[in-house]
Amino acid sequence: MAFRILYVEDDPINAYVLQKMLSNFTIDIAKNGEEGMNLSAENEYDLILMDINLGDPEKDGVYYLKELRKTRYQKKPIVAVTAYAMSGDRERFMDAGFDEYFSKPIEKLRLLLFIEKKKKEIGS
Repeated sequence: MAFRILYVEDDPINAYVLQKMLSNFTIDIAKNGEEGMNLSAENEYDLILMDINLGDPEKDGVYYLKELRKTRYQKKPIVAVTAYAMSGDRERFMDAGFDEYFSKPIEKLRLLLFIEKKKKEIGS
């Protein structure tokens, strides 16, 4: 069974770069939070990568994290992927309920090691 990843990202360049970075995995791209919610309801993902700034000040990545936690993704890893990289940002997103935090530009090796760890945890 393939390890499936959903990446919620409103910037097409960032989405493209990460898709190429993770070309060995099955990855779907959602262009916004609503599309991410729809895809997560239609498919079973092992990992969700969530951009924080999705272009809507009312509904950012933290908002969608909370919405996803009300669904079957209560215990699935959801990771903040963001340009917010100031002191305290990591703690803020971890406190919000994300399982991990990656600042952009993403360190490919660190992300791949994280994914491999999650794959082993679920036996995929």
